[in-house]
Amino acid sequence: MAQVFALVTCDTAVLSRGMWTLVNAFDELFFDEFPAVHPGFDVMVGLKDLRGVGATDIDLELVDFRMELDDAANAVVWYDMVEIAAAPPLRREWIRFRTKDVRFPHPGIYEIRVLENGEIIETGAIRVRQS
Repeated sequence: MAQVFALVTCDTAVLSRGMWTLVNAFDELFFDEFPAVHPGFDVMVGLKDLRGVGATDIDLELVDFRMELDDAANAVVWYDMVEIAAAPPLRREWIRFRTKDVRFPHPGIYEIRVLENGEIIETGAIRVRQS
């Protein structure tokens, strides 16, 4: 199973000359009113110990932590998946997930979940507040 060595939210991530530049990393968002829609941001996931066992699905979910307690089926506010082709053993990989039009129904904590083949391998959080 892959291991996450980095999980970063930022305004944008740019690949230049083989290196990633993360612009304006954050863990909080502020909005004047709710529900709120963010036009988009990047979530960078750094993976290591990819074991070369064939293709692997890496999923990213942004989950309304409070809603999940009452209505888990509708708690995911954003989702994406990428497939990593068969990798050489112990390879490190950066994956950029580019969100778009993320809807936050209310202030609170939104959990970021990284899954490998459907199993959670790492979590993080974004705190959403009213300004």
